[in-house]
Amino acid sequence: MSFGRKTSEKDQVFFITREDVQQSNTKPTKDTSEKGAFDPVTGEINFDCPCLGGMAHGPCGEEFKASFSCFVYSNAEPKGADCIDKFRAMQRCFQNYPEYYADQLAEDATSKQPKSTDTPVSSSSTSTSSSTSGIGGTTTTAQPASI
Repeated sequence: MSFGRKTSEKDQVFFITREDVQQSNTKPTKDTSEKGAFDPVTGEINFDCPCLGGMAHGPCGEEFKASFSCFVYSNAEPKGADCIDKFRAMQRCFQNYPEYYADQLAEDATSKQPKSTDTPVSSSSTSTSSSTSGIGGTTTTAQPASI
């Protein structure tokens, strides 16, 4: 049996026996730091994987597990198409707990915003910009000149 003893503020000395060394050499070590939540060899999902960000353990943990499991095991094309109802249930649950899932809800709102499309402007056109100051800081608005 091994034991440790602190010898100074920064150092700690460990004493181990031959049995400890032999046991550590015979036990397979599982390095989960590089693995994902799904192990294709065993077909199991590790809901404790840090890569899931603790989502399986909050107030909507069961909804998350159901939707994630459905997606992982889905054979539909595109993958997960048969899981939409489960993902909607998870999203509704997130909305019922906004204080707990604020980060996820903010990401969802950001992803729903329309993406700006750049329209080409000729090099001879000019643009105007205006600036206003108010509560919360300065807002600058730029408007392209008509072409």
